[in-house]
Amino acid sequence: MGKKQEFLRYLFKIWVFAVRTDLYSAAGAGCLAFAAMLLQGLPVAPLPILIASLYVYAMHVLNRFINRKSSSISSFREESYLLHEKLYVTLAVLSMILALGASLAAGKMPFILLFVISLSGILYNTKLLPRGWRFQSLKDLPGSKNITTAIAWAAVTAVLPWIESRPTPAPGVATAFLFVAGIVFIRSALSDILDIQSDRLIGHETIPVLIGERKTLFLLHGVCGLLFVLLWAAPFAGWSTSLGFFLLTCVFYIWICFKLYDRRSGFSGVVLEGLLESVYIIAGVTALIWRVMS
Repeated sequence: MGKKQEFLRYLFKIWVFAVRTDLYSAAGAGCLAFAAMLLQGLPVAPLPILIASLYVYAMHVLNRFINRKSSSISSFREESYLLHEKLYVTLAVLSMILALGASLAAGKMPFILLFVISLSGILYNTKLLPRGWRFQSLKDLPGSKNITTAIAWAAVTAVLPWIESRPTPAPGVATAFLFVAGIVFIRSALSDILDIQSDRLIGHETIPVLIGERKTLFLLHGVCGLLFVLLWAAPFAGWSTSLGFFLLTCVFYIWICFKLYDRRSGFSGVVLEGLLESVYIIAGVTALIWRVMS
């Protein structure tokens, strides 16, 4: 029994390390790309999964350093990030270069899509308009962080694999896009609620700061309900494979996460963040189970 507990403690430490270093987010992006391909009925290819993981890791790390002026990196990440700043930045830049190289190997259109998404992410904090203007950058737009994050993740995990395989109009890509965008939006907003409660978030670029916690939770419950309807109806309508039914597990898991948003739940910040991001892993595992059963 002692060895079992020691082994579980070791696994927990690995999990916490992955969450702290954003490797868990990168793995989650790969899982979403895998699930999105199967949801659309596309053949599974390793390159889009690799691209999604590398892109998400690069953008997460780089944006954490760029956004230090408006919010802290994250209480449980800050020590490691600031202590090894050069290492993190180097790995992020290399990841972005590899992601762009892999997208170029996948084709012209995937490369253009990833380049545009990456450029938009870099320009997000850049002041493009003169002083005196109310909105000088994309970041100044109310609620922009949660929306742009959801769109970027959905584009790289759902649209990019579709472009690589068959760039013809299909309802499947819209279904996959909305699925990914929905769960990423919910996870992002819930995470920001936790940041507000810890006084680590300022400005109006996030939905919780813009409309408040109560209205945000109401909005997220609505998005969750729409995801349930979409995943349930899509297979019947021929918009997706039957994987849509299986991915309802993600919706049920999100409903559980709503109960964890209050820090009085007793979980530490890194654990709460990891639990929120686990919805991506659940999507990938669910897709794998569906594929084996099909």
